[in-house]
Amino acid sequence: MHAIAIVFIAVGLALICVGCVIFAKNRKHRESTIPLEAEIVDKKERKDADGNIVSEFFLFFEIDGKTYTGVKPVSTADFYNIPIGNKVEYICDKADPNKPAETKLVNPAFVRLGVLLGGALAVVGIYMLTMSMV
Repeated sequence: MHAIAIVFIAVGLALICVGCVIFAKNRKHRESTIPLEAEIVDKKERKDADGNIVSEFFLFFEIDGKTYTGVKPVSTADFYNIPIGNKVEYICDKADPNKPAETKLVNPAFVRLGVLLGGALAVVGIYMLTMSMV
């Protein structure tokens, strides 16, 4: 019974730690990027080094009165269904708006769920450990 309780506690604490790390990465992502809507000015398909087709939108957007351009890889369905002139969501680097954001935001709901599940597992493990000692 002790071993199972310790496993519950360890897994719970690990989930809490992973959630905290992801939360910190999300915070850094939000502080170093600018989410915006950019206009599609062109779109092209090309082959990458592996021979796979890569579909891209070439974008135009404005930040504080300055104009910038960007490239956004998109799914083939979006490539054919979204016409030039439409606006799409784009996240650029705050330090250099011509560059897309390097990191991706993890859905905060998953982070919360992981931390809550980790907390519950840790509490159950502590309860099991306490009960087995009595």
